[in-house]
Amino acid sequence: ADLDSLKMALNTMMVQTHHSKRCAILSDIPSAGQKPEKVYQIVKQLLHEAGVSRLFGIGEEIEHHLNGFEGEARFFPNTEAFLSA
Repeated sequence: ADLDSLKMALNTMMVQTHHSKRCAILSDIPSAGQKPEKVYQIVKQLLHEAGVSRLFGIGEEIEHHLNGFEGEARFFPNTEAFLSA
């Protein structure tokens, strides 16, 4: 997963108008040479612009950097913990 893929997915979600609430499930995003703080600042902005009000984050990095998400958020250390919740 990279920022371009996230942008495409969120754009697709924004076109779907039959749901008033938007939810995203994201795992840690590789920073690909950028500082993680910068990458997750962009992620926060993209989620905000897409109107995402509920976030499920999987991984330690995403929890650390998106802990201040402005909507409802739950974080899990790994996929197994997420699936068993």
